[in-house]
Amino acid sequence: METKQEKFKRLSSQRLEKALFGMKQLTHLTSHHYEFSDDQVRELISQLRAGVVEVAKAFGLSEDEERKPEPAPIPEPANVPDAPRSMAEGELELNQAETLHLIRVGPQIGAALDAIDDKKPEVAKDLLLNLMRS
Repeated sequence: METKQEKFKRLSSQRLEKALFGMKQLTHLTSHHYEFSDDQVRELISQLRAGVVEVAKAFGLSEDEERKPEPAPIPEPANVPDAPRSMAEGELELNQAETLHLIRVGPQIGAALDAIDDKKPEVAKDLLLNLMRS
């Protein structure tokens, strides 16, 4: 027989997955197939935040507690001896977090640049706006 704790884990996992899927579906509304105003976006985000606050209160958490825990920091790389490196003029030296961010956004920026090369500025604009919103 399933305990109350097991039932909570099972149901909360399923329901959280559905909620996150629904939120992901909302991001699809940022494509070039739709138009929206800043006010509409603010209202959407406001309603989502209100829903999170409602869930937190239902579990007995205050708004401040609902925001915890902070995301885990990015672990430092293993001790690897620094190789001597000279920087060319204008070259940037990035830390690990900045490098990971560029790895994440690089393909999207590349696709936007390709769209510009292909004389498709609207596609490039949509790609960059989606990137800024993520």
